[in-house]
Amino acid sequence: MKFFSYDSPIMSFLAKVADLLLLNMLTLIFSIPLITIGAATTAAHYTALKIHREEGHVWRSFWKSFKENLKQSTVIWLIVVLYCIIAVLACLAYGNVDGKIARVGQTVIMATLIFLTLLYAWLMPLQSKFINTIRTTFKNSFYMAIKYFFRTLLMAILSVLPLGLLFLIIFVLRIRGIAIWLAFGISVPIYWCALLYDEIFEKLEDMVLENEQIEA
Repeated sequence: MKFFSYDSPIMSFLAKVADLLLLNMLTLIFSIPLITIGAATTAAHYTALKIHREEGHVWRSFWKSFKENLKQSTVIWLIVVLYCIIAVLACLAYGNVDGKIARVGQTVIMATLIFLTLLYAWLMPLQSKFINTIRTTFKNSFYMAIKYFFRTLLMAILSVLPLGLLFLIIFVLRIRGIAIWLAFGISVPIYWCALLYDEIFEKLEDMVLENEQIEA
């Protein structure tokens, strides 16, 4: 029956669900050392875009990106985490101080954390697809966050959604729903991000290809 043929919509959907399930498992497993969360997230973005474009194989794509971006993604991840820790400690310190200066300080810190979240929405996707220095990746993320602000807002929400859902499940739902999170809680938000930046990345890829042809 055509309904169950390999190219049918239902089979394509089930294949994508299976790919996202595998991607979620890989991301979780490779994030276990914690310090490798950045590289695992980068590989997840790379693979999610491949899934959307129906290119390559999940495991091979993930492993390729993880190996290639391990060092640089880890540095980016540590920079983000370190700043978040410092910002939280600073907010707590301001909380023990009365007065207008303390409130202004807390407001400024919270504003920088929000902006960092917007920046982070692009950091790992750009790192997964384009070869640049860490400084250039941060600069390009800043540019993308400003240029595509509303798209960035959605990507930022999706970027923190896995952590938010995990806290919700643990502290509110009391572990109920953890199976769904373990199956799709990370890969699906990243896949939705890929849907948002795919069109932009296609244009950037064409520009990179044109520049390479000119240089050749």
